[in-house]
Amino acid sequence: MSRPAEARGYPRFLLGLGAVSLLWFVALAWLATDDTAVLVSAGVAVLVLVVLGARLLPGAGAHGGGASRRLAVSIALWALSFAVFLVAGLLWNREETFYWLLTAPLVAGPAFIGAQVEGRR
Repeated sequence: MSRPAEARGYPRFLLGLGAVSLLWFVALAWLATDDTAVLVSAGVAVLVLVVLGARLLPGAGAHGGGASRRLAVSIALWALSFAVFLVAGLLWNREETFYWLLTAPLVAGPAFIGAQVEGRR
């Protein structure tokens, strides 16, 4: 049985969140030593997430029991991993390309897993 289009907004947003954060961390592998490049690329990533949120989240009502809770948990886990790996990278591993490439999927993972779980509902 197919879900209504608005019910697919949560998993699509989570996929976008994971993809943007994955790509930004991969970009940081080469940009992290230049503060201006980090800020500009962060601004672009935030802009893309704002557009994704504005496009996918309005009307994405809580379909399926606990959809809002699952979304909140996915975003909270993503935010935690994002903050921890970003701060650790910028403070201690700024010039380590391998660090950014290794942590990119770890940051995106909670969003991708959340999209998978939400997409099954």
